[in-house]
Amino acid sequence: MLVKRRCTLVTVAHDERSVIMEEEKVMALEVSLAYLEDMLKELNSVVIQQQKKIDEMGLSQKRITQKMEDIVELIGDDSDPGERPPHY
Repeated sequence: MLVKRRCTLVTVAHDERSVIMEEEKVMALEVSLAYLEDMLKELNSVVIQQQKKIDEMGLSQKRITQKMEDIVELIGDDSDPGERPPHY
């Protein structure tokens, strides 16, 4: 009878340790998940900022291109790139 009772106590103790180990694993996973969620939010913020900057740069590039085209229209582009300037 003592042997059976001892086995039961060992089994219960083993089960309790298993439950504690499982709880520790779940807690570690929850911590990892929280860390990953924070990192995802931070990376998302960086991507949003970068996209805004890209959009601004695209608009700036379009404005510069338009100004260059306007200047070429005003000055005229009659010169041939292979033609020598008159002072040669």
